Amino acid sequence: MNKDNILVSVIMPVYNSQQYLHDAINSVLAQTYINLELILVDDGSKDESPQICDDFVKIDERVRVFHKKNGGVCSARNLGLKEANGEYVTFIDNDDLYDSRLLEVLIKQIDLNKTDIIKCGRKNTSVDCDGKTMESRVSAWNRTQVFDKSQLLEKYYELKRTGLLSSVWNGLYRKKFLEENGISFNERFRHGNEDVYFNIGCFLKCEQMTVVKEVLYEHFYRNAHSTSLKYHPDQIADRLETIKLEERFIEPLKNSRVYELIVMGNIRVCFKLLSVSNDKEQRKDGIKSIESCMPLEQFKNFRVLKSADLGNIEKLELILLKHHLYDIYFMLQAVKQKR
Repeated sequence: MNKDNILVSVIMPVYNSQQYLHDAINSVLAQTYINLELILVDDGSKDESPQICDDFVKIDERVRVFHKKNGGVCSARNLGLKEANGEYVTFIDNDDLYDSRLLEVLIKQIDLNKTDIIKCGRKNTSVDCDGKTMESRVSAWNRTQVFDKSQLLEKYYELKRTGLLSSVWNGLYRKKFLEENGISFNERFRHGNEDVYFNIGCFLKCEQMTVVKEVLYEHFYRNAHSTSLKYHPDQIADRLETIKLEERFIEPLKNSRVYELIVMGNIRVCFKLLSVSNDKEQRKDGIKSIESCMPLEQFKNFRVLKSADLGNIEKLELILLKHHLYDIYFMLQAVKQKR
């Protein structure tokens, strides 16, 4: 296979992002690998974003634009998948940046390995309302590695801990693989976690995934721009739906140390998410939902609670949750957030 003949479809949902959109689009069009199409899906933007998209069509013939009624990022991505002509598809958020070599590095792996998914490292940058960088950290694997189905399951917890598996925009997906397995974005998800759900659906079906060590994507957390920084009751339901799907994937690990770590990590994530809300009724309803899906008593005999796998704060949080000391747990989270 001549890698230069592989068309890659880059899908970018666009919504009210005029301030960042030029840079995001230009980072795609500046790729050293040029055999691409950029699919811009305007999801009912109310600012100048639609016009910016239309202007880029006139500048570069590789750009295609679709305007639609607002339906959320999953709806926009699904339209992009439907319209994509590429053998491989990938994604970018409308306020993020590609390294100029991203596609070139990932496409090279197709020549070397028959793979359904190819992932790269990412840089996570938190900025304030004035665009000033507050924090920057890297999520990456320490080497380029190919995982077959059993190896992916074996290393799943370690990979998950890096953050590489929580997003779709740091990798390529073989379009035929997605189509054959009926994989698309769950449009019920409107408040985050849609990427994790999509990826776990892929892991259940994929035969091989490649992870490259290079850090090639920069994701921005913007205080005033990201839905991930706000709480909505549906977030708990969506998270629990994702956990149910993940349990199907990790079923072969049951009764193992790794399985215990994943379950406890999921419990901590749910309660940390719930701690964002200061509404007592929302917290009460959220706790009820979590307990119905993940009975906290299930980990009372987990061995890792007494091991070195968890830090002291992690252990303290889990002990509080195990004994239903929710008010103290939320007080602890409030203190941590003020630091």
